[in-house]
Parts: sequence; structure tokens; C-alpha cells
Amino acid sequence: MSDRQNSDKSAPEKSWSRQLQTIIKRRRLSVIMIVGGFLLLLVLFNVANFFFLHQMRSQLESELDIRLRSVAILSADLVENFLRREQLASLEYGIENEVTLLII
Repeated sequence: MSDRQNSDKSAPEKSWSRQLQTIIKRRRLSVIMIVGGFLLLLVLFNVANFFFLHQMRSQLESELDIRLRSVAILSADLVENFLRREQLASLEYGIENEVTLLII
């Protein structure tokens, strides 16, 4: 009878051991899925930020280009107008200065 009692006691222990192993496998799987999902979200977030920053950089460069061109054009116009006024004021009328006046 002692063998029978031992086999009866070992049967519930084996089923409990199997249940524990299946629970551990399920938890391990769920932890792996959670970590994998988190890593996937992290990668997707970084890729989205990369594209967003690339697009923002392109827009900022185009705006800077427009502003620099407008400042350059304005500066060139101001310098030309200033030089024309200075040259016209300093010219003495004569044959030699007529050529300079025509060039201006």
C-alpha cells in the first residue's frame, strides 16, 4: 500500500509541477511579447521623428534661403543707390564726366 500511496501523492505533484511549468511558459511568452512590443513602438517612434526632423530641416533651409536672398537684394540695392548719389554729387560737368554719367 505504501507504493500506492506514494504513486497517488506523486501524481498530484506531477500535475502541479506541469501546471507550474505551463504558467511559467505563458508568463515568459507574455513578458517577451510586452518587451518586443515596447521595442517595436520605440523603433517606430524614432523612425517617425527622423522623418519629421528631416522634413522640418528642409523647410527651415528653404525659409533661410528666401530670407538671405531678400537681405542680399536689399543690401545690393541700398549700396547701388548710395554709390549713385555719391557719384552724381561729386561729378563736375564735362566731356570726361559725361561718359561716367552715362555708365551710371
